[in-house]
Amino acid sequence: MGHSLERQVKELGFKLTIVFADREFAVNEILSFLVERGVDFVIAARLNMYKKYLKELEEINVTYAGVTYTGFLVKRHRSGAYLVILREGDRLVSFLVRSRVSEYEAIFLAEMYRRRWGIETAFRSLESFRIRTRTCDVRKELVIVLISYLIVNAWFILSSRRRIKLREFADEMISLSSTEMRGEGSQRSSKSYLDYPVCLYTRLLVYSN
Repeated sequence: MGHSLERQVKELGFKLTIVFADREFAVNEILSFLVERGVDFVIAARLNMYKKYLKELEEINVTYAGVTYTGFLVKRHRSGAYLVILREGDRLVSFLVRSRVSEYEAIFLAEMYRRRWGIETAFRSLESFRIRTRTCDVRKELVIVLISYLIVNAWFILSSRRRIKLREFADEMISLSSTEMRGEGSQRSSKSYLDYPVCLYTRLLVYSN
């Protein structure tokens, strides 16, 4: 599986620099494969990997991105990777990396992993906003995908600034959409495919403010 993924990445013209993955991928075969290839990674550790080391954590006091870390430990794993354990108050964060790291590097990687979760959530949310269609016109399909991305981004921006239910957001979006369509009138046929979604997105951002 690893060789197949590596080949696909190369065929796409991408360079694999770092891999983030859930604890389901914290298995010796995958860890050893990444270590041998020299690929940096941050893979969440399973509880049975780090629970026996909890009493060995070194005391630290480092605050980064609003989070205070009070414990830190690095151990070599039998796969060749390094097991990192961080303590955030009563919460523990543990993951595996390719090479030994300092407490500051470990904290930075933990924050990167945290942000990666937000990206996954955004992709899952996009599915809820995806517009269904049977059109075979590639241009229309691209516009529909663009509208979906614009809508989900507008939702994230708006919900981060004030409390609003999804149904309320949908009603306001429909209202703004109807206003924009009425405003186009006979001029609509002369507009490009991108004019409408961009204009609607602009209206949504203005509304969110």
